[in-house]
Amino acid sequence: MKNKKFIFIFLLLFFFKINSLGEEFKFESNELQILEKGNLVLIENDVKILAKDNLKIEANKSEYDKKKNSLKVFGNVKITDENNDIIINAEKVNYLKNDEIIYTEGKSIVQLEKKYFINSTDLNLNRNLMKFSSNKKTIIDDSKGYNFILDEFDFDIKNKILIGKNVYLKDLDNNSYYLEKINLNLDNYDFSGEKLYIDFDNSLFGNNENEPRLTGEKISDNKNESTIKKGTFTTCKKNEENCPPWLLSADEIKHKKKEKIIEYRNAWLEIYKKPVIYFPYFYHP
Repeated sequence: MKNKKFIFIFLLLFFFKINSLGEEFKFESNELQILEKGNLVLIENDVKILAKDNLKIEANKSEYDKKKNSLKVFGNVKITDENNDIIINAEKVNYLKNDEIIYTEGKSIVQLEKKYFINSTDLNLNRNLMKFSSNKKTIIDDSKGYNFILDEFDFDIKNKILIGKNVYLKDLDNNSYYLEKINLNLDNYDFSGEKLYIDFDNSLFGNNENEPRLTGEKISDNKNESTIKKGTFTTCKKNEENCPPWLLSADEIKHKKKEKIIEYRNAWLEIYKKPVIYFPYFYHP
């Protein structure tokens, strides 16, 4: 009976001690070490940590530095931010509580608002600005079926703005976009970009033998039209000798999606890379 009473008192003191280590966090675990006069806490075996703002952290082990108010968690890490509907899975995560910065090391998978799914490496979340970022290759899928691959990105969660470099985008019409830079509104999918290459679906012009594609220095795009500056367009097959045999280049190209036409201003028709006919204005279906 005395042993049971001793164990009960020990457990009370144990959880009180852990919970009092820092005002910001509450810890749960079966094993811990308290070092450096209580300023360093090592916790192992099914760690559960709860922050005041409904941030829940689960991992195999953790290190809490009370002086720096920083937390490191390792192994099967899962962070659930209930207030912002964010779930982060990674092998190692660092949380700088004073700056509200969470950054992962290694492979990281995020589910955001059950709409966006981020597969990245060395991911950074600024909780004050509510922005995700990484300078490593990242794949972002959304619930509508869009797919993005970026070499680096910044994602403004509140405003749904995605900024990226060296971007590949697959749209719902099976067209492939390659851009050096992109600024995309994920609410309506309007975007602007630089150094553009579009590989249209072969069926776009009613002939699967064609391979229509378009390039441009700059693009602005919305659901009604795309405007390309310093652009070129051809439907010639890519593997033809002296490809492309013909090419339209223009100061401005507009793809009017509802009307299903492409317009050109200050355009040249090039035959085997030589300009032969000038058009102040020209369009085709």
